[in-house]
Amino acid sequence: PAGMHKFQPEFEKFLAALRITEKDRNKTGADGEVGDYQIKKIYVDDVNRILGRPEFTYEDRLDLIASRQMVTIYVGYYATEKRLGRTPTFLDRARIHKGGPDGCWEESTIEDSRRVVNLMTVMRCGDMEVLHGTSKR
Repeated sequence: PAGMHKFQPEFEKFLAALRITEKDRNKTGADGEVGDYQIKKIYVDDVNRILGRPEFTYEDRLDLIASRQMVTIYVGYYATEKRLGRTPTFLDRARIHKGGPDGCWEESTIEDSRRVVNLMTVMRCGDMEVLHGTSKR
């Protein structure tokens, strides 16, 4: 998404922290969310709407690369300065991922999203390499 390139290293940390903090990623959540990023079917539908074509399937929620792409598209679309009225933060992005387009204004998204941001502050590059399968260790 536009504007994401200038945050690339930090955005990679965000994706890694988000993946770590999602609970029971090998199980189906209470609202039908699945995969490493605990994505709901409506999230997939929304990403496809944003793209203007059926790019992703519900099964793609279980694919690490496809789910990372969906998260990037989704938060890139909804976490914008124009939409929020200020520069988006990674807390905003986490809250939108967890609570939908208006998640950054919902009280219920604060606690889990703060865990994402707190984890980002202690992560190092090596941590991300291990998570993304690019480590030479």
